[in-house]
Amino acid sequence: MFPTAFARALHPGLILLLAALLFCAGGCSTAGDGTRAMPLAQGGVLDLTAWDFRENGSVDLNGAWVFSWRQLLSPRDFSGSGPWPVTGLFDVPGTWNGREIGGEKLSGDGYATFRLRVRLRPDAPRLAIRILDQATAYQLWVNGTRIAGNGTVGTSAATNRPQYLLQLARLPRSGDSLDIVLQVANFNHSKGGAWNPVTLGSEARLARIQGLRQGLDFFLFGCLLIMGAYHVFLYQLRRTDRSVLYFGLFCLVVACRTTLTENRIFTDLFPAFPWELVFKAELFTVHAAFLLLLLFIRSLYPDDCSRRLMRLLQGICLAFGLTTLATPARISSLLVTPFHPLIIFIHGYLFVVLFKAVLAKRGEAATILTGLLIFFLTVVNDILHNHGIVATAYVAPVGFLFLVGSQSLALARRYSHAFTAVEQLSDAVTDKNRALEEEIAERARLEREIVNVCEEERRRISRDLHDGLCQQLTGARLQFSVLERKLAGAGREPPELQRLSSLLEESVNHAYDLSRGLWPVEYDPQGVGASLDELTRRLAESSGIAIYFIQNRGCAGCSHGSVTHLYRIAQEAITNAVKHSQGSRIVVALDCRDRSRLTLTVRDNGVGRSAAARTAGGLGMGIMAHRAKIIGGLLTVSDAEEGGTLVTCTVPCDKALQEGQSDE
Repeated sequence: MFPTAFARALHPGLILLLAALLFCAGGCSTAGDGTRAMPLAQGGVLDLTAWDFRENGSVDLNGAWVFSWRQLLSPRDFSGSGPWPVTGLFDVPGTWNGREIGGEKLSGDGYATFRLRVRLRPDAPRLAIRILDQATAYQLWVNGTRIAGNGTVGTSAATNRPQYLLQLARLPRSGDSLDIVLQVANFNHSKGGAWNPVTLGSEARLARIQGLRQGLDFFLFGCLLIMGAYHVFLYQLRRTDRSVLYFGLFCLVVACRTTLTENRIFTDLFPAFPWELVFKAELFTVHAAFLLLLLFIRSLYPDDCSRRLMRLLQGICLAFGLTTLATPARISSLLVTPFHPLIIFIHGYLFVVLFKAVLAKRGEAATILTGLLIFFLTVVNDILHNHGIVATAYVAPVGFLFLVGSQSLALARRYSHAFTAVEQLSDAVTDKNRALEEEIAERARLEREIVNVCEEERRRISRDLHDGLCQQLTGARLQFSVLERKLAGAGREPPELQRLSSLLEESVNHAYDLSRGLWPVEYDPQGVGASLDELTRRLAESSGIAIYFIQNRGCAGCSHGSVTHLYRIAQEAITNAVKHSQGSRIVVALDCRDRSRLTLTVRDNGVGRSAAARTAGGLGMGIMAHRAKIIGGLLTVSDAEEGGTLVTCTVPCDKALQEGQSDE
């Protein structure tokens, strides 16, 4: 299972990146091209008479140099026939820590002079020397001419001033030999000595290699800076995903480290910047980078991580970083070597986490694992190179680029999958919204249909009452009137006959009232106005409250489909006012002069809405609001300015038939 997923992660893009890494590791080396083994200095002399710089490339001046402990000697001190103050031989590159001189075991503090004689071929090209940082301060002479130096070489911590300046020095033209004198002093670092190689080669080749390395550093810095800024800005837009923030900060920290190491872009731009601050920043970026790497992996795969172990590793990285910032450079430099095993352990644990994530088929775990593996190989190379075990080149920045590239690819795929899921979810939500809208529209249609059916049933019952029972009762009353007159003429009118006549009269009136109450609009040839007028008249008679009806119509006849609902709303509003307002006057108004809307208002002069709300009720208000919603109207209930309650219902009237103008 895992080999298959891992093989899929090793797509052609990563394979090409791996090939580019190997090219950078080998092609940017300042040493020879490997066709011949580099010679070593013996007894302070390096014989290069058989070395062709044009064919074999550059050569590191490694081997036994003449060494003068606690002596700052210049070329003048070596002039004449001697004897010279020589302590012994010293293998360069190397440190003097732990060496015994005169029964004294040396620490990192101290100063010394190194000397080497180099024999050249007569046809050697124009040469140059590339010398990396040698402890904290150095001065370099070739054939009596000072050609390079970093800081001020002193004999104590007070007089020694370290500095970071990468040097590529052109050698003066000379014969077939070079006399190299190197002064080195250290009082600020835990290591002392000449522990970086001194490279000799043709000026053109060394300049080209240095240009390539600087270009690579600028390229790495630009890529990491853009990538880091992009992901930090992306986190500002989506703060729930902290992995994006950790990854962005990781890129920015690695970008800063790129400017501080080897080619030292930062010190080229700011040469007077304090050495100790640059050194602390260089160490701190390592600790911060691994802390952010742990946070990033944990945020991506929390279920595959041990929370306690992750916190322990994060705490150790943080402790290393804070110690580096809080202590002098000489103390913080002691933390470099102990941090190397921690780096190896962190990588090993992250391999375990990512293996588990791959087996669990977590998203993009195999891609990140591939980048981490390449980065681990470059880091191991740099650790071995730093300890002098292998003589290659520092390639960790390129490994960082691989790691960042794999993480970027993983995050890009993750976001791509997220965007695809969001699009699918959006489409599903759109479909559900469309279905919901259709369902709501269907429910509204069914509600209107139910109301219409109810109104149609009311109209049918009203018509049956009007054409059936009302007509029968009216006929019975007329026949009873004829019978009553006959009996009265014969002088045989019993007292029960008068009571029966009154009962028939009340029954006829009640039947007609029921008929008009069930469907009042049908009997109004001019629309809803006359029906409302009749409603207000009847309710005024039955309640004893003065109820007035006012209408201002823009059409001679109204066939608006909502007039029946407006009638019911008015009926409910008047009934509520009669029951709860405690008022003496109610005004009902119908206005459609605007032609675009039909407005019904019911106003009373009672106690107002707030006081009336204390009484029982509420069903009628809900029915009014429901009817207004069905016909697309707007119902408002508020306190009138002159006191009392104002009920307003406004209905669109774009389908009203304009049959003429009215002068009312």
